[in-house]
Amino acid sequence: MSQNISVSKVVKLGNSLAMVLPKEMCEELNIKKGTYLGIQLVGENIIIKKVLK
Repeated sequence: MSQNISVSKVVKLGNSLAMVLPKEMCEELNIKKGTYLGIQLVGENIIIKKVLK
């Protein structure tokens, strides 16, 4: 897995905020529409992990 940082702009989606995941990262991690992602706040960092549900 690459350790490159990708920049993504946060956009408004209804009453929420959203960000777009780069296609290359989704392909590498097999993330598709409907995939569940866990989101964790650690200090000032957001950690996103693929989870089974």
